[in-house]
Amino acid sequence: MYFHLFLLLLAVFACSTAAVMIKASNLTSNLEVGFILSGYRCLLASVFLLPLFLRDFLRFRASYTLFSFRTALLPGIVFGLHILTWIISVRMTTAANSTLIVTMTPIIMPFFLFFIYKETLKRTELLATFMTVAGVIILSYADFQLSRQHFYGDLLSLFSLILLTWYLVLARINKNIPSIWLYVVPLYFVAGILTLALSPFFNINPIRCFSTREILVIAGLALIPTVIGHSTFNYCMRHLPSQLVAIVTPGQFIFAGILAYIFFDETVHWPFFIACSLLVSAIFIVIKAKSENNLS
Repeated sequence: MYFHLFLLLLAVFACSTAAVMIKASNLTSNLEVGFILSGYRCLLASVFLLPLFLRDFLRFRASYTLFSFRTALLPGIVFGLHILTWIISVRMTTAANSTLIVTMTPIIMPFFLFFIYKETLKRTELLATFMTVAGVIILSYADFQLSRQHFYGDLLSLFSLILLTWYLVLARINKNIPSIWLYVVPLYFVAGILTLALSPFFNINPIRCFSTREILVIAGLALIPTVIGHSTFNYCMRHLPSQLVAIVTPGQFIFAGILAYIFFDETVHWPFFIACSLLVSAIFIVIKAKSENNLS
């Protein structure tokens, strides 16, 4: 339990670095940033993990065949669209708006769990969910804006949130795949191919020469928030309660705030510390309840 929780926190931290890297990109167009960064990020992640995939494919070749790749098709499409819409929404609305909406996973997750697994939240999970959402709202109260200018970006962020939650639930549905690498590597490949294949329809040429800076941004996005972050998220969805994963996910907001302070000298205000306290308390409540249930 505690080892998996450590991995979950590692995943949250790794994914929180994405916003910093996206800010470092020299690409100017919203659509260009979305399609190029999301497409090559996912493809490169599948290349990085290919040796692990081939190792486990040979190990489990009796039970996992080439036909088994179909299990990665839907998760790959959903993940690719999530990454694409989230990156574009960051450029269409304020960072506070986009981050606030996409970290509302604890609100959406119970609906997926109910309709797919007929699961309802326990009292402790419900309390922890309210505390987590309250922390995110407090953290963003001064910056969140609903305006005509940001309206479409906010809608895109909301759509990205639904895709993120669906993608996490699909990891649980496919937990019987014998190795996490046999699941995430085809998933990343499908996501990368999808976004790059769609880019010409939006007048974006995916074949180009990149500067050294852009190559480093893409490699960083592939290695840290994707290979480390999302691979670990998928692993944790197999071994931890789904709502616990959803409750911890908004921790990206906290880690992103710390990174923004370090790299961009952004000021940390008092709501940040209140949100941290609420999130940590929510995680503690769920862990304590889970431990007591295991002992009883």
